Amino acid sequence: MPKITPMRELAVGHVRYLAGLLEGEGCFYTQNYNKAGRHYVRVSLAMTDEDVVRGVHNLVASGSVYCDHRSSRTSGKHSDYWRWTLNGTEAEKLMRLILPYMGQRRSRKISEILFFSEQNRKLMKPD
Repeated sequence: MPKITPMRELAVGHVRYLAGLLEGEGCFYTQNYNKAGRHYVRVSLAMTDEDVVRGVHNLVASGSVYCDHRSSRTSGKHSDYWRWTLNGTEAEKLMRLILPYMGQRRSRKISEILFFSEQNRKLMKPD
């Protein structure tokens, strides 16, 4: 099992930078974890700029970076794109940090995810 590195504390300027980047290029969602109904929260950033994606990974000091090698079979003109993902409680922590700086649509989505995650956690706790 891979070691989970906790997200580092971020300065306000870094939080604003991440909010701006994720407002334009980010994705916020929940995903099924198992058949028992557990879900986990995920933040992802995807773009063709490897240096930006790796910079976010280094800044947050958590998550994973992947490359999707895309090439057109006919023209070969498609660029690879890079994806950084952050999961679980670390993703929730980041969402809470950037929420005040997000636009209306993304703020609504993040708030829904955080609410869903809290409700899901309550349902999954054994009595």
